Amino acid sequence: MKKLALLCLLTGFAACSDDSSSTSIDTNHLTGRKWYVDAYKYAGNTIPQPDDACSRDYLEFFTNGTVNFTEVYNCEDYTDYYTYDLDGNTITRTAENGTVSTGTIKQLTASRLVIENNTDIDEDGTPEAVQTIYTTN
Repeated sequence: MKKLALLCLLTGFAACSDDSSSTSIDTNHLTGRKWYVDAYKYAGNTIPQPDDACSRDYLEFFTNGTVNFTEVYNCEDYTDYYTYDLDGNTITRTAENGTVSTGTIKQLTASRLVIENNTDIDEDGTPEAVQTIYTTN
């Protein structure tokens, strides 16, 4: 499961989304909370993630345009730092090393965030639509 989480987050919100909707995102729902990875969804499958404080990875969006991704492994936090930009429901993230990735926010409420990206999750050479489902707890 950690491989799946790391793959999705390293490829980030990997580009290729063709959803150019101009849906407005309420940043008040996005910022000021931790978004825990709850599950991954692709090819009709939902893969739940552990609900364990010592292994729950999460995102934190800040009003200054930064986002942190924290991977929790054996109760140790490992954090990567990014900037982000919203354009409608498209979110673009830039890593400290300059790597840019883009995804589509499919749902955002006060307690649920769903981001879809295209990632070659099964390593067959063809990207699949993968939704990462986050919740706040």
